[in-house]
Amino acid sequence: MTVAMPLEPVPPPILDPLLRYWQERRASLPLPPRSAIDPIEMGGPMLPYLLLTDLLDRGTRVRFRLVGTAVVKRLGFDPTGRYLDADLAGAWGTFFGTLHRLLYAERAPIRAESEVEWGEGRRMQIAHLLLPLTQDGPDPAIALVGLHFATREAFPRTLAVDARTWRHTELNRAILKSLPVIERPRIIGRDVA
Repeated sequence: MTVAMPLEPVPPPILDPLLRYWQERRASLPLPPRSAIDPIEMGGPMLPYLLLTDLLDRGTRVRFRLVGTAVVKRLGFDPTGRYLDADLAGAWGTFFGTLHRLLYAERAPIRAESEVEWGEGRRMQIAHLLLPLTQDGPDPAIALVGLHFATREAFPRTLAVDARTWRHTELNRAILKSLPVIERPRIIGRDVA
């Protein structure tokens, strides 16, 4: 179910440039292929907040393919090569899985914000951007995911610690179906060293 609430702009340091990058790689295609994504082109500051996840069984099962260092730090473990449903317990893990299923079904970028809370007024907001990629066919096979974590805590708990006792709230969700096509700038000339 999509919550029909106005969505604030994607946090600019990470997610807004990621969406533009995906749009450029998509060009006139419905979805860009995984081969069009180059982490080096994305730039170093963006990489720690990114994930690549495999969408298995029509998006109902998610395997972590690549997980950025900032995400590993916030999760409290490195889930690379592991499955979402087996390794991220609790309400946020369930929500993250729901976003992946929605991404597969809608074949369009998904933007969402949620909040986890523990203890007395201790909370962390999470901005999510999930972008579908194809591989060997027209269906989404991989998700390029950007996560941005914000909290006032000097030493926030990781999502893996007591995940079942955290309270999770979805703040908003949007399916970004009508994005403009952004062409990559064409450089005329030749490469030089």
